[in-house]
Amino acid sequence: MANEEKLNPEIMHCKLAKLYELKSIRSIPHRCFK
Repeated sequence: MANEEKLNPEIMHCKLAKLYELKSIRSIPHRCFK
């Protein structure tokens, strides 16, 4: 999974978004909810 995260920055962004629970849902990529 480590390699996949490096290749796909969106994955890290999704994790960070979920961790910090961003107030703006629009800032979270739609893929995060799949």
